[in-house]
Amino acid sequence: MAKRKNNNSFLKIVYFDEKSVLDYLDTIKEGRYEEVTKQVINKATKIAAEINSKNEGKISIPYLVKSIFNANGNVSVSRDKSSVLNTTLTNTILTTFLEKENVKNTEKLEGYKLNIEKKSFTYLKIFTPIIRAFKIDQETDNIPVDLSILDEVMESAKGYYEMIGTKRDKEVVMRFNLSGLRNNYRLNDLTKMNITLYGVCVGTCKKSDLWIENELGIDVQQDVNVLAEQVTDINSNDQEELKLYDILLAGVEKNAD
Repeated sequence: MAKRKNNNSFLKIVYFDEKSVLDYLDTIKEGRYEEVTKQVINKATKIAAEINSKNEGKISIPYLVKSIFNANGNVSVSRDKSSVLNTTLTNTILTTFLEKENVKNTEKLEGYKLNIEKKSFTYLKIFTPIIRAFKIDQETDNIPVDLSILDEVMESAKGYYEMIGTKRDKEVVMRFNLSGLRNNYRLNDLTKMNITLYGVCVGTCKKSDLWIENELGIDVQQDVNVLAEQVTDINSNDQEELKLYDILLAGVEKNAD
């Protein structure tokens, strides 16, 4: 059997939406990800052998596999993020995804500068982890929101966060799952990088669709103005339909300038 070519040119991975990639691979392989599962079992067997060499007890391979996959065959969200087994699984999924036959249905987005729309929930999300440290005064007390739990509420209410990708005179919208960020990166860190991304175009949207008041469907501009520094001017660019991408993988390539 000919060896499949890997498309990995990354020096550093900064974002990897593992669950979405598994779903993507499951779809294009027309099955429950059997190929990667076999690779994981083989690697788990080797890890178990290494553990057994240091311990008298036997390690159950089915138990190791169950610690990765739940009953439905999906990756368990409760895996220990620091475990060797989890690292093995993640690397296996990543290298499998980057094989040329697998990425051909995705779009490689190069040369885009990422920015955050200032009227959006994404912009507000940058500040929510530290908002609870704000001193409660007359101005903040008038906001009908409990600032101390705002970050927790946003984590539950919104799964994906959008950023604007700009390349010369072209703009697109890119969506990120916060759980996919690696090495303690945050969304605002991505705005400073020469980043390459792999994504799937899932539709279109306008910049104005990302504004907080439009996402909620009500006029909350006065309530969040002090937090999101909103501007009221609307221009034609805000109403233009832009391609919307769900990002699966992002990082810095080896030869990036």
